[in-house]
Amino acid sequence: MAPRDFASILIRAKSGNPESLDQLASALTPQTYDLDVLDTFLRFLDEDLVPDIPSGEHKQEKYQAAQFRALPCITALSAVASICREEHHWKDETVKRLVDHLDGIIKWINFLLYFGLSIPLDTRPGCDFRLAYFIHSALLLDLIDLDTRIEQALYSSTPALDTLIKVWVTTGKRSAVFQSFDRRQKDCPIIRLMHRCLSSTEGLLSITERVFSREMVLREVFAEAFLERARQTQDAINNRAIPSTKATSHLVLLMQCGGRILKCQPFLDLLFSTHLFATLFESFIDIVANLVSFDRLIPLDQGFTLIQELISMASDHSPRAHNIVSLLFRDGFIDFASQAVASVPEDADTSLIRAAKDVVTRIEVLTSHPNLSRIAEDQINELLGNHRIEEEGEPSDPSLVFYNRQLDRFWNDMYAVVDERNQVLFRHQKKELRFPDNPVASYHSTPRFFPKVYFCDNFQCTTSPLDLRSQDLSSRKCSACSLMVYCSLECQHQDWVLRHREECIPARFYYTDGRCYRNYVRSFHVACIEHVFNRTMAGQMVPYAPFMAPVLDYQTDGWDYSDAIIEKWSQPIYRFDATKSRAGIDLYPKKYPYRTTYKQQPCLLPSQQARFDELLDEMSQHPTDRTDGEVVRFVEGMFTIDNLVVLLLVKLRLRRFKETKAAFVAVANVARVFAPSS
Repeated sequence: MAPRDFASILIRAKSGNPESLDQLASALTPQTYDLDVLDTFLRFLDEDLVPDIPSGEHKQEKYQAAQFRALPCITALSAVASICREEHHWKDETVKRLVDHLDGIIKWINFLLYFGLSIPLDTRPGCDFRLAYFIHSALLLDLIDLDTRIEQALYSSTPALDTLIKVWVTTGKRSAVFQSFDRRQKDCPIIRLMHRCLSSTEGLLSITERVFSREMVLREVFAEAFLERARQTQDAINNRAIPSTKATSHLVLLMQCGGRILKCQPFLDLLFSTHLFATLFESFIDIVANLVSFDRLIPLDQGFTLIQELISMASDHSPRAHNIVSLLFRDGFIDFASQAVASVPEDADTSLIRAAKDVVTRIEVLTSHPNLSRIAEDQINELLGNHRIEEEGEPSDPSLVFYNRQLDRFWNDMYAVVDERNQVLFRHQKKELRFPDNPVASYHSTPRFFPKVYFCDNFQCTTSPLDLRSQDLSSRKCSACSLMVYCSLECQHQDWVLRHREECIPARFYYTDGRCYRNYVRSFHVACIEHVFNRTMAGQMVPYAPFMAPVLDYQTDGWDYSDAIIEKWSQPIYRFDATKSRAGIDLYPKKYPYRTTYKQQPCLLPSQQARFDELLDEMSQHPTDRTDGEVVRFVEGMFTIDNLVVLLLVKLRLRRFKETKAAFVAVANVARVFAPSS
């Protein structure tokens, strides 16, 4: 367009001619754009010009003209944002003006959404306003992506937050929420907008605070919108209304939005207190299971992407992650995930095999929680046919057949690790959790096995570790903070004077905040580290045992003692990383000092660092075997529990028995707990 023609359009647009404003918006290019053009658009987007709908003010002639002028001005802002991303010299001043006029822009978007107005306008008979919602959602996303100043202003604006909530929960025909499966679009604009806002910590907190500050019914409606979109997606997939590649990206965004919501405690409590929580995960499990089944509708690599996102949605966020994952396991997740791994062909490329191994590794890492370990083994045994007994008393044929030998071995190794952990768990378990007053709950619930807490947190305790194993010290914890366990009042008093006096008050807030590393879980981890270290001394580096093979109890059977073994494993400290597959005892990396924290992050309980330093000081004073014949080793285990990373330092002492037998016994431990970076 010639400069003279554009100048003529700009002059007419400044006078408020709607057609000229529309022409001006259509003629915007990096060459024609300047701040004078932007000021022309913003002049007609003043919040004082927005008519009041309940009073009928919008029917007055002057306000009708205002809405026809505002529509092209709102539409032009998307082009303005695109131009500023290309021409950076316009960006700063443009952003300042947009932030100053943000309330007016938002109020006009609300007004246009009320009447379903957009450019282009959906004029089909009987249509709802979904096209307007898609177009204006894309505009808001363009503005947010332009600059963080606009994003922060939006999260600080109550009208803007109300608009985001309105876009998410509004329904059209048949009470269906708006969701786009248009093949011409990359993803649904509404889901992309909500994903962008929830991905920001400030956005997540602002939206949550606004939802919970409004009428109570909105809380459940907001959460139900996730469930409704999952159902719509499942119907679209079954009816082939959405291509496979689009289905994958669509579901990934939706599950990531759900995962961010689960990170927020108010929404988490709401979902747990209603039927929505179980229904939401059941829907996602059904969708992903249908997509990755043997008559799969999407390629396997996309299937593994969805499986990983489903695991992340359940496990990566909240203090109740193990409750969420237990629901995931019980609803058949392990079944279809294992079937997907088993269906990988022998000649599959490296990336597909790596994706399958990642899924198996995630399942193994999750079983480092004692409750999940038990549930996972039950599900795997059922899948393998080990618990399916025919009338003749013989087990039925297993339903899991692997086409890739490498993945077959990898999956079997995972099962061996889970089986080994459960055998360790059963040696230290308390009684099964039952509901004597509620037989229905007892029947439908998987029994939970809580490991005995058999250690004393007083480093000066003189009670024999074997004597501690004959009792359960769960009830002898500090009554104020619940984090420390003692074998007697004398030990508790001694530890209070030496250490716990400084720890107790901070620990109380830590425990009540829900971010706690419970004693029964710590006991299970100590038992696992002790067992794996003794297994290593016995020369069994990796548990390649057949299914259901008994695992030795080294505290009763021991291993054949020799000076050569002690000399071979003479380093004072070792590492056990349970966040990796087939974790074993490794040398402590020399490039990491012993006092290194997790990714240089502060410990959630800084007072625990003093206990950790005390054990390390003891190790540095006696780096090798002591002159009194006592052999001591230290192992630092790394675990992920709920939304926490745990570094557990365990002190092991050699015990000789049966003349030629020996075993290392855990005599002290201290856990440092960290919050992983988002």
